[in-house]
Amino acid sequence: MVISLKGYDFDLELQERFNSFFSDIPKTDWKRWFDIQGINDFYELTLKNTGLLRVDDFDKKISTTKTNPRTFSVDIEAYLESYNGGDPLIMCHSSGTTNSDLSKLKWFHIKRNFIEKVWAPGMQAIFESSGLTENGSVVIFVPSRMKFDGIQHYQEKEFYSLYSSEFSQRIMLSIMKPKSYLLYPYKDVYNLDVLLKILKLEDISAISAPAATILKWANISTLKGGIENYLKNSGKESLKEKPTLSLLEKLGLNAVAKEMQSLLSNKLEDATLIFSTSSLNEEKWEKVRTFMNWQKGRERFTNLYVASEIGPFAASLSKDKDKEPSKEEMFIFPLTYPMVEKGNSIKSLEDVKNDRGLLLVSRMNDDEPLININSGDIIELKSQEGWPEIGGSIIRNNFSLSYPVKISDNAQIPSQKKVFVGDFFDFESFQISNARGLLNCLTKEYDLKSDALLLVKDEIQKGYCWNFYIPTKNHKNLIKKSNLISTISKCNLSASFIDSLKNELIDPVIINEDPVQFDLPREKILDKVRSGELTKGILKKWPLYVILPEVKKSKK
Repeated sequence: MVISLKGYDFDLELQERFNSFFSDIPKTDWKRWFDIQGINDFYELTLKNTGLLRVDDFDKKISTTKTNPRTFSVDIEAYLESYNGGDPLIMCHSSGTTNSDLSKLKWFHIKRNFIEKVWAPGMQAIFESSGLTENGSVVIFVPSRMKFDGIQHYQEKEFYSLYSSEFSQRIMLSIMKPKSYLLYPYKDVYNLDVLLKILKLEDISAISAPAATILKWANISTLKGGIENYLKNSGKESLKEKPTLSLLEKLGLNAVAKEMQSLLSNKLEDATLIFSTSSLNEEKWEKVRTFMNWQKGRERFTNLYVASEIGPFAASLSKDKDKEPSKEEMFIFPLTYPMVEKGNSIKSLEDVKNDRGLLLVSRMNDDEPLININSGDIIELKSQEGWPEIGGSIIRNNFSLSYPVKISDNAQIPSQKKVFVGDFFDFESFQISNARGLLNCLTKEYDLKSDALLLVKDEIQKGYCWNFYIPTKNHKNLIKKSNLISTISKCNLSASFIDSLKNELIDPVIINEDPVQFDLPREKILDKVRSGELTKGILKKWPLYVILPEVKKSKK
């Protein structure tokens, strides 16, 4: 039975536009990428695929040039007014992770050439490797839109405003043409009508959604609370499916939540999850396994790394998902040209074996080469025998936060400060190479009260240079500093950080409250994101917030 897509896509009109633009893009024989024989073969294929071979002085530029994505973003109104080209005006915007000011969003015109060379083959590889064919179905959840997203018009020109995550899914649907699909925003993961639609789909091969979505369904308390809040905010009259109303009236909310969880679990257990595994610790993995009815080591997932400015970069592909165990390590697609920055040097993958570095990516933008686009992410190079691989966790390099957060009154902070966030920090005296891993390690050991840590550089620098604030429910006297340092030493962190603790450069300070909070209550921010007033990036809670004194330049 082929299900009518009306009601299964929250913006079917836009998908029909995409189909008319891109359904003629030919598919790629991505399984040939498994024949890549080492790093030199990979780079040779990448040069051919990208068109970078024709760039003058490429060898020199690739080792000296860096490109900030801001430099090839556009002023959307000026661009729309002046554009006279033939490409559809697909305008993707950034997520506002660094700055929630809507006027500071980066806008990119995603042209057909970029789609044909990178987006289409990359998304095809990810979903075909996950088992999706024209005979299968796929469930997709994408970020809640901004108010200005969707089909829009400017001075009689039609354009399409989207997060790149929704754009990438719609490109995939245009070229893959599955039998049926469901596509809704994150805010509808508790919508009973939408959940019932999932249950009606046949032959679900894949689910493309954040790990957080699966975890919401996996936790019965979270699922029940989510459904309850959805009904409270939307009203029972918003439910279009009469069976949903009768179920609620007959069984009550508790029973409906339990039944829905069981039905979803059974419906989805044979599907492949397509999501980034970077945020999953072992506790969360176990919840996912339980919900999906998986045995450890027999999971069915595709890990992926996709970014707005560079497109699909890597994924844990396999030739046959039914015969090969899923893994977190990802193959690098030969669709863009990758380099890595270590210290102040730009190096090829061959020169950074089994090490981490800042990912830089080169590609063509029509006839203009974009050399070493700064991804802002730290990758770990793995095997280079055959098709090159990177580690399964993508680590965000630190950056300056441009929107306000509340810092605990118990933390001593400089009068003039700058706040930095991320997963990777490289200071003069020490390095923190995985802030998320540090937080997970301490949470497991000390029952942390918070989902973030705080590191503050002393403004006066008498004695300790840094204060490391650790929130815990346990009284501070119950945690000896020596035990704390011993525990952190087992957290698989850089030796320089451990040495700085032992040498009293960093002072661990136990506090009994959250050291960092959102400037507004999270629920209020969440409502604004769901309604399209704020970008989704503002919801990101970082594992580590670092405060440095802001040194003001003296006037001459």
